Amino acid sequence: MVTINEEEISEIYELALEMGKVAGEMLMEGMRKRTIGSNTSIQIEEKDSSVDVVTQTDLGMSSRLETI
Repeated sequence: MVTINEEEISEIYELALEMGKVAGEMLMEGMRKRTIGSNTSIQIEEKDSSVDVVTQTDLGMSSRLETI
């Protein structure tokens, strides 16, 4: 069994908060682009099926979160 001390828990918590903030900001920006009528075209790809889609926002968020 792995033991995690208070300092490690705090670091994990801070990382999770930062990732949540970044993801939230990116999702909000993606929604603004789609709903406010940005001139930016939106590309959507299918993942496993036509109902399992991946947007540019999803791909960008995944790449950004990997750098944190």
